[in-house]
Amino acid sequence: MYDLYVLCNHGISLNVVRILNRDGFSLNDFFNYSDTVIILGHRKPKLVNDIKNILPLLTEKEIKNNLYQLTHEGLTERVIQNMIGLNISYEDLSGLTAERFIEMKEGNREKTFQKIMKSYETVEKNKGRTPFSEIRDYVNQFLSKFSIDELISFENLQEIIKREFKLEGDELKATVEALLQVEWIHQCESGIRKKYPTLSDYLKGDFKDKEVFMGRLEGKTLYELSVEYGYSRQGIRNIEIRVIKKMPEFEEDKRYSMIFKKYNMDLDLFCKLFNEPLETYNYLSCKYQKGNQSVLSDVTASIFNKTQQKLILRQYDSYLNKEGVVEGISKSTIFNEVIYEYAVNPVTDTEIFPKYNAYIEEHNLPLPLLVNPESIRGLSDRCQLLLKGKGNTYRYYDYDLIDENVLSTLKSIIPLEDGIYSMRKLFKENPEIMVEIDIKTEYELHNLYRRLIQSDELIYTRMPEFSIGEIDKSKFLLKLIHEQAPIHIRDFAEYVEEVYGLRQDSLTSYIISNLNEYIHDNVLKVDYMLLGSKELECLKSLMAKSIYTVDEVERIGQSIDKDFGEKFLNNMNLFKVEYSLRGNYVLKSEYGSVERYFIEMISSLDYFIKRKLPIYESSVFKKVIYDAEKDFRLVKIEEDMYITEKKLAEAGITKTDFLNFRDFLSEFINGKSYFTLHSLKKAGFSHYLEELGFSEIFYERIVWSFNGINSIRTASGYIFKFTDEIITLRMFLAEQVKKMEVISVDKLQEYLKDEFGIEMEEYKLLYLLRETGIFYSEELRKLYLNKENFYEEVF
Repeated sequence: MYDLYVLCNHGISLNVVRILNRDGFSLNDFFNYSDTVIILGHRKPKLVNDIKNILPLLTEKEIKNNLYQLTHEGLTERVIQNMIGLNISYEDLSGLTAERFIEMKEGNREKTFQKIMKSYETVEKNKGRTPFSEIRDYVNQFLSKFSIDELISFENLQEIIKREFKLEGDELKATVEALLQVEWIHQCESGIRKKYPTLSDYLKGDFKDKEVFMGRLEGKTLYELSVEYGYSRQGIRNIEIRVIKKMPEFEEDKRYSMIFKKYNMDLDLFCKLFNEPLETYNYLSCKYQKGNQSVLSDVTASIFNKTQQKLILRQYDSYLNKEGVVEGISKSTIFNEVIYEYAVNPVTDTEIFPKYNAYIEEHNLPLPLLVNPESIRGLSDRCQLLLKGKGNTYRYYDYDLIDENVLSTLKSIIPLEDGIYSMRKLFKENPEIMVEIDIKTEYELHNLYRRLIQSDELIYTRMPEFSIGEIDKSKFLLKLIHEQAPIHIRDFAEYVEEVYGLRQDSLTSYIISNLNEYIHDNVLKVDYMLLGSKELECLKSLMAKSIYTVDEVERIGQSIDKDFGEKFLNNMNLFKVEYSLRGNYVLKSEYGSVERYFIEMISSLDYFIKRKLPIYESSVFKKVIYDAEKDFRLVKIEEDMYITEKKLAEAGITKTDFLNFRDFLSEFINGKSYFTLHSLKKAGFSHYLEELGFSEIFYERIVWSFNGINSIRTASGYIFKFTDEIITLRMFLAEQVKKMEVISVDKLQEYLKDEFGIEMEEYKLLYLLRETGIFYSEELRKLYLNKENFYEEVF
């Protein structure tokens, strides 16, 4: 249909080509010198001879595509010749725009352009091709769905066109290259996006009623313009609507329309946030209905960067606290920020005072927020982000570390027996918990308990001491002296420190000052009251168990004498009924020690369940359980349930199997750093002990028991490492960042979950990394090995 039109390029007239086309000739007829051509040669020998001479000059490209083909679909020869004069080829038509054509023709030739493109698209369709304009329109609509700064890679765009329009090879390549020449396609190293015209560029040109419209963009009211131009206000409004209707979609529309329609934002804030002139804001005001939502309510939304967040907060005299909650600016809120920044380690009011005022000056905050040294004390007293330590020191503390599980654990380690204790006891006996909740001294622990746990039975006295029950300290110590005497004051102080945590030096000083009458040559002595034979028989009949707490025996003895504890609870009487005082226990004499009793009791069972009984709430019992687990005589299978060595032996499992597990694990890890059960499974670790089918806690406690392995307890399970040194969650997190050197917070959270099965909230992760040297960029939400790495990436 179209191949003969190539002859027009070589001097054959368009009318002759049309006649040949009408009579059914094709270019192949002339190449093959068909019968019809022979007949034509008798009638028009010169024409056939001319065509015969042209044939060797033809190229496949011009036969396939040439401008004269458009005349078959109605375009005039004059238009074709004009296009040739402008050096427009058939291939150029795919990327030709009306603006470019009009610029080349110097004048309004939009109708001519439309005729050209209509003919071109018809020819392309008849050739079985998808017109470029159709592909271009498809890509335009496709890219319009993206946000204004969202990019698509060159490869992805090519794949989409290939799939949608079934293009291959050179045709696909040529189409994509033509697309890249379209003026609304913006290409950069990272990819491709749609480029929109800008309002500022449009306003540089001329258009009808420009002066009136520019008045509106400069901020004049409808009334002011109606007076200036002699129209009614509605008339000015109609002009405004008409001008906007003829405008294209601008980059400003794409970028700001949704924001403008959602929020009630004034001119000053808008222009500051987006660095735009007032014309942009007023254009949006003319075109869209302004929203009614306060921008402050969405200040943390992803549409605002850190700089914009600060501008919004400043506009509303607010700030974001560490949980990301908006609060009004006040001395207290500023103090909270200063504490978060500068009180990672213990500080005093004297140290924080200059930091606070420097913060006010550095952030250009109102001068009335400045404080004097006296008022800083009031701020620290009222601050809810502080944890106080010894003396007048305090530091920032993240109370969100204390979830319901941790709170329950803290309550569970409080002694059940009445007495006076020191937080030092709880601090020393629970090192894993202290690391987990970031408590560094017994004084901090005392203040943490004071804030979080209140009970009628739990009474906080002079830091770090507390009492269970309302007990006078002198009476309490005298009771203990009655139980233990005669005993050297040094040995008594050691005993009290071991059982109750009270420091030996201060305890000795207290006894010398308040109970001096009981000291004889450094030995504590009392006058004993002995039970009669009848009372002893009665007591013996009442004591049926092998072990009691002192309080339990005191209650038993009250049936003999209401003051039994004070008068008769001592070793002189207990020896006569075959019992003895052992620390806070009263034990059957045959056992010799509390440790031996617990060991024999547990060894006789198949399963041991740790119930909440007074005899199980002591450091002695905890040590027995600890040693039994470390020696594989017990293995935890549930939170408070253990399987014993005896029961495991019945299943054919001995200590040798656990040691085999350890050796196999050591070989598998091969010196690698931290691991969890999750990471082991992911790496393909397996061992025959897993066939026992116990819960994950069983296998975690086996690994925990191995010598040469230390662990970190988390809400998601244990993290382990082959090392003899203490490890912390802070150290573990820092090592993961160091491996990456640079990583976003989100990616780190994903990595921890995928690699280790550890889930951790962002605030806790950032809090723990604060003292590690890892640098965090709030703007980029990325963690860096150090500040130098940050500068290297940014600059």
